Amino acid sequence: MTIILERYSIPETGDFEIRQRVTLAISAEQARRLVNRFLLMDVSTMLAAETPDLVIGERTVWRAPVWIGFLHQGRYAVGSLDVDAQTGAILDQEQSIAMIRARATEIAATLPPYRPNPKIAAEYLAPNPVSAQNP
Repeated sequence: MTIILERYSIPETGDFEIRQRVTLAISAEQARRLVNRFLLMDVSTMLAAETPDLVIGERTVWRAPVWIGFLHQGRYAVGSLDVDAQTGAILDQEQSIAMIRARATEIAATLPPYRPNPKIAAEYLAPNPVSAQNP
């Protein structure tokens, strides 16, 4: 597990001491599942979360990296969501989702259009709605 210390002054060299008591009511796995459920139900089925990092600052949160997956193109990082380590609440939802959507749209615009696998027989492909004739 990675631990990120936000808002701490750490010298470039030499000794330093960090003392902070942290109680985790939500595990990293629980935080990842909360983010995945939120993304699936409220944002897009193409988004998913990775294992989060613990961020210790004014508030202790789990920061879950979010990626978008495209068929035949792979996964791309699009941002992150913070989950309060005490309550399990997803923080700054509207702002974070707006940034994730914007990044996903940027990435999608750079990808080539989807092309079906040419080895699949035509009878198993969905009809083109523009050229399909209505019965």
